[in-house]
Amino acid sequence: MGIRLSTRLYDHGVENSFIRFSEKNVPQYVDIEEVSIQSDDYSPSNTYLNQQKLALVDSILLNMSPLRREIFLLRRVDGLARDVIARRLDVSVEVVKKHLTRAMVEITVKLEEAGWLEDN
Repeated sequence: MGIRLSTRLYDHGVENSFIRFSEKNVPQYVDIEEVSIQSDDYSPSNTYLNQQKLALVDSILLNMSPLRREIFLLRRVDGLARDVIARRLDVSVEVVKKHLTRAMVEITVKLEEAGWLEDN
């Protein structure tokens, strides 16, 4: 399953967006471009770093609940609107928003812990 998630992330890229959080010790925003997994630099060292970053994101996603992971991928990778996701998964828009926010917090915190993002 990890390879499928990685391929899905890599093939579709990651859209630009800022996510705002209000919890203490959680980043105030996340610029998805900062965690891009694509690069024009195909040097062996950069390729290795990108593979490591992708493996970490893949691991984070695999440890999420199936619903949260699917909501995140449908929104951030596939680009579906929240209301479309809610209808597709037969949940409320509020449930979609909750899972998106919690997924982004989890991803951001774990990327920061691993040193892939600057502290905010």
